[in-house]
Amino acid sequence: MNLELTGTAETAGLEASGASSLRLANYRVQNADVRLSGASNADLEVSSRSDIEVSGASRLTFGGNPTVGRIEVSGASKINRR
Repeated sequence: MNLELTGTAETAGLEASGASSLRLANYRVQNADVRLSGASNADLEVSSRSDIEVSGASRLTFGGNPTVGRIEVSGASKINRR
């Protein structure tokens, strides 16, 4: 699955698995709950708070300056700030 969104939201719950791609750098959210598994990739912009769970060989890239609450990384997954 590939998904690209633009716009804004107060809260977003994002979940991707398998070989999914979430291109959300132009979809600005205040609060995000992100869960990636398998070989998923996501790029997003978060301004306030983010809870993150990545597993398998997933990669999360995010911009903004959110407070990172819960963070869980397993397997060969990576989290990067823009």
